Amino acid sequence: MIEEFYTIAQVAELSGKSQKTVRRHIAAKKLLATKSQNKYRILKTDYEHWINSNDSNEEYNREVFAKIEGQNGNYNDDVNWIDIKKEWKNDGWNSNYRNGYNFVDLFSGAGGLSCGLIMAGFNPVASVEIMPEAVETYKYNFIEKKGF
Repeated sequence: MIEEFYTIAQVAELSGKSQKTVRRHIAAKKLLATKSQNKYRILKTDYEHWINSNDSNEEYNREVFAKIEGQNGNYNDDVNWIDIKKEWKNDGWNSNYRNGYNFVDLFSGAGGLSCGLIMAGFNPVASVEIMPEAVETYKYNFIEKKGF
């Protein structure tokens, strides 16, 4: 008999919890899972045991999660968002501030690091990327749109 497995995403959807919470339960050994080919698999029977027990309730496991995350008993699952609208001037680039340093973005992808460095006042000199789709996105975001 072959047992059914769930992925972390499936367990999160079934339980109404975030994937982060499911991963936290796996790390705390509250939810049994096996790792195969760098992916976690949860047996259906293990999921059912977990969801029907107090182990699936975060309120009962705050101290355990705090120890896992090194927070000395101060477990907090809040997400802190930072509003950068004020810093994101002139359609995205703060052209009034330049610190005088240049940079080359190697393995640049679509330009996430370049975006942060430009916002911090650095000057882009060059970028290197092999994936054509990422190059097109980088060109659009930095050359065509911003004129760098």
